[in-house]
Amino acid sequence: MHELKQLLNEENIKRISEKTGHPRLQTEFLIWLMDTANLLRRQKIVLKGGTAVQQFIKETNRRISMDLDYDLEEEKTIEETRTEMEELGLRGGKYNRFTGALTYYRIAPTIYKTETRFEGEKINAHLIKVQVNTKTVLRKPDETDFNTLPGILDDYAFKQKITPIEMLLANKIVISARSDKVHVGRAHYKDLFDVIALINYPKKRIDYSQVPTEIRRDLRRRGSSHKTEEVITSCQTNLLKLREDRIKGFISSYRVSRDMADNIEELIDKTKNTLQKL
Repeated sequence: MHELKQLLNEENIKRISEKTGHPRLQTEFLIWLMDTANLLRRQKIVLKGGTAVQQFIKETNRRISMDLDYDLEEEKTIEETRTEMEELGLRGGKYNRFTGALTYYRIAPTIYKTETRFEGEKINAHLIKVQVNTKTVLRKPDETDFNTLPGILDDYAFKQKITPIEMLLANKIVISARSDKVHVGRAHYKDLFDVIALINYPKKRIDYSQVPTEIRRDLRRRGSSHKTEEVITSCQTNLLKLREDRIKGFISSYRVSRDMADNIEELIDKTKNTLQKL
């Protein structure tokens, strides 16, 4: 694998930005995000969340995900995890005793002027957020190529331990389930997008027979008594609301592919029908 840092100059960022259509600052951030994942890949941790989901979606139908979320691959104490993160140069380490998550940041200098604050200090840098859940251990992860800019950074891709696609889909269904009766998710556009994209544009075959089981496991981890059927129905309802909203702001905010935007109603119907069969 080549060193990503050699790409971090104005000429390369401009070239990649023009090719992808992403703003230069965002392009630079995605390179740093990939570099940070590479920095962490030898740790006994497993990628999950939105950035993991994108690795299982066909390249032209991904959205942009801006942070790195992990579960443990083996049992570790909080202090052991803290030590590993700090030895890699990550800063922060705030612990949430309810979720068991440790939150760190990598301070990555940016070519383009972007002021941000960290620990009260004003700095010109990207803050790459890294969160490790110290309460969840996933001993049999999947593995895939990690690449934030497929087709452009292929020479820099690397193998990544990752949450299986069935677990990722189940998690996104649960997170997308929020209504007056169901209170486990948040129903953000980005999560609904991930459900649509995973079902309609997967890079790997999904074993749908496993998904209901994974939904139940996800609900148990959250301490929720909701039934799987309730959660799936709530997700379907929110998908229909997404269609009614005509995804205003959604396309620009998450840079959804034009193909998906043009066919969103058909994709929502296909997704709803697939969920109905679970």
